[in-house]
Amino acid sequence: MDISRGFKGIWIPRDLWISKDLSIQDKVFLAEIHSLDNDEGCIASNKYFANFFGLSKSSVSRIVSTLKKKGYVSVKLIKNKDTKEVEKRIIKVIKYGDSKQDVKDVAPVGFDNVEELQTQALNQQCSIIIDELNRITDRSFRKTASNKRFIIGRINEGYAYIDLINVIKVKTSQWANNPKMAMYLRPETLFNATKFPSYLEEYKMSLKVKSTTDDFLNTQANFYKI
Repeated sequence: MDISRGFKGIWIPRDLWISKDLSIQDKVFLAEIHSLDNDEGCIASNKYFANFFGLSKSSVSRIVSTLKKKGYVSVKLIKNKDTKEVEKRIIKVIKYGDSKQDVKDVAPVGFDNVEELQTQALNQQCSIIIDELNRITDRSFRKTASNKRFIIGRINEGYAYIDLINVIKVKTSQWANNPKMAMYLRPETLFNATKFPSYLEEYKMSLKVKSTTDDFLNTQANFYKI
């Protein structure tokens, strides 16, 4: 989904910026929805948001659900009358700070704000990745600076959130049931600067193998149908 727009930046109202009701990631996500919310509402898909923010589609769904639950947005699903499948989702911003605020009370995302925003967003992303690591591996790693250091290093190299999650998945599938290797399901090994690229390549290769296997099975199934 390619969305083009002629805007010069995003403005976040002061009371929304300092609010403790939403995480920094939720605030930035809401700001993006607000920038896309025209007369017909925001029709951006989960795929669009996932690519824009470098998140998984499931993470996007959770954030949208949180914003809806807390009363910041409304969500309307347009379904096909015949198939009942969802054809379009319309998100409208209900609450975006105090509408009566003067422009001087609006926090511009620029200079110092950008640096603060990036730092907070990066910490938030690290926390989410560690949560996913604990969930997938059934471990309980803490969100310490030493654990986050490896994650930040890979993100700063240009790797996306989904890349780190995919490495967790592929190495867990390989090591979880191996007593000698299970101990290496940890941030310092999984997100090691030297090893990470090869781990990510292993994940990509596993997809190719799965695709080849599926094609073979489908061919065999079609053969016996003849």
